[in-house]
Amino acid sequence: MGLNRAPHIFLIDLILILPVLVVMGAFLLVMVLVMGMGMAQPGGGLPNIAGILLPLFCILSPLLVLYALFMAFFQPLAYQACVQEALSADKALRRAWHVFRQHLGPAIVLGIIAAVVSLAFGAMGALLSLLSR
Repeated sequence: MGLNRAPHIFLIDLILILPVLVVMGAFLLVMVLVMGMGMAQPGGGLPNIAGILLPLFCILSPLLVLYALFMAFFQPLAYQACVQEALSADKALRRAWHVFRQHLGPAIVLGIIAAVVSLAFGAMGALLSLLSR
């Protein structure tokens, strides 16, 4: 039963990754244009390139992290709706959105717990790494 749902799962993945592809493509285009303009200036223009690209990168990075967190909760819900309830890709995304909105509070609490546990294990690993030298 699961194999005939593969095209729908692929469409769900494609729809959910499309915003990331658009944002990264736009960033790449801006980067190429700015670098091209910077290199065309006499004397290089490297400070101008960094002055434009660095703030843009600092804005996009947290947005992509937030989208990745959203995807970590939303994508499994869409998969489950698609496979278990035999829904098409668009209906599975609607169902996942409905379930996600209903359980937003517990999802946020679970995300905070996961972040704290991850931070604690990362800190312990870094501490052990420093102490082992």
